[in-house]
Amino acid sequence: MYRKLTILFIILMLIIANVVTAEELSLKGSNIPSLKRDFQTDPDKFTFAIIGDKTGGGQENWPIFDKAMEEINLLNPDFAITIGDHIQGYTTDFKELKKMWDEYYSHLSVLKVPVLLVPGNHDISNTDMYIYWKGRNGKTYYSFDYKKCHFLVINTEEDKSPEGAEISVKSALDFIINDIRANKDAKHIFVFMHKPIWVSNKNLWEPIESELKGTNYSVFAGHDHHLIYESRNDHDYIVLSATGAGLDNYPEVPQLGIFHHFTLVSVSGKDANVAVIQPGNIFPANISTREYLQCVYASLAQIKPELTSPSKDGETHGKLIITQTNKIDKPVKTKFNMIDSKGWKVNPQEVILEVSPGETKQLVIEVTCNADALSNPLKYVVERYYDGKLMDKQEGKINLTDSTTSGK
Repeated sequence: MYRKLTILFIILMLIIANVVTAEELSLKGSNIPSLKRDFQTDPDKFTFAIIGDKTGGGQENWPIFDKAMEEINLLNPDFAITIGDHIQGYTTDFKELKKMWDEYYSHLSVLKVPVLLVPGNHDISNTDMYIYWKGRNGKTYYSFDYKKCHFLVINTEEDKSPEGAEISVKSALDFIINDIRANKDAKHIFVFMHKPIWVSNKNLWEPIESELKGTNYSVFAGHDHHLIYESRNDHDYIVLSATGAGLDNYPEVPQLGIFHHFTLVSVSGKDANVAVIQPGNIFPANISTREYLQCVYASLAQIKPELTSPSKDGETHGKLIITQTNKIDKPVKTKFNMIDSKGWKVNPQEVILEVSPGETKQLVIEVTCNADALSNPLKYVVERYYDGKLMDKQEGKINLTDSTTSGK
């Protein structure tokens, strides 16, 4: 009897807990100021990131790639997957290949989430590189499941296999077709490849696309270093641009698909929302701390007037001493443009202070003023630059009567 009561009590508590949870997640009938929408209750909701081409030019672009990795960590997806071209490749020297892959992994390894790799033509440029990939990275094509979704990776360089193009490509195609057939009931099928073979190799793609009919799927590729979206049979086909690879010196124009980015895919049920993110605009909460801001403002230039007593001709001579001590880790620059007021003469009219981290600099402006200056303060415009970027622009003034400055 006691055991039955205990079980009933546990069941009752679970029911109450579920009711409370449901009430907490509902805005219907409440007086809470809000935009009334249903809360997300899908337990299989998840996100994953896609990393674009790193090579094919762009050897100097590791900072772009590194910034993307930092931002992926901040977004904290369930996992990440690459789209190919990790190394420069096109060599048969295994020592050189090891060096290239060691360099790539040294940058990729900062990610805190699992990362899956898709081979590209720079990764498998010849049979020796195919063998090296298999030895170091593993399979050249594969599939896996995650939260009721299916992921299929196609190797567009399978013809470099030691078995020969005809045999290896047929074997890969058989795997792909059978894999799709076995997973048609997946909530979503995500297909990844390096080269967009629906454009460049239609004979290979057509049987795959035919098999995908009736499923909920999306297709991602790279290689072109241009972002190109198209809808085929009401499905998303997306060629992703580079994450550090060369852009052939084209100006970065998002509307033309020419810009560095990584991609975040948010999956909920059968829906997959794709966000294309340009590195450089996602920051941690502590990007701007109070302590750092205090150091920035303490690094702003200070103006100290030193004026003599009026001479027999009624003129006052002196100087304005501008001092700046940089207490932060970025260069700071201050530009002063003195505006002649009635009764004032200044030399030079414009001064610029550029101060490196930890450095102190001082400039002197010679001034001469007469009796008219008593009622006309000397005005100036100051521009402050942080790390080469304009931080603010303000007006200030200097009064002869009290030899003080106003304005920040």
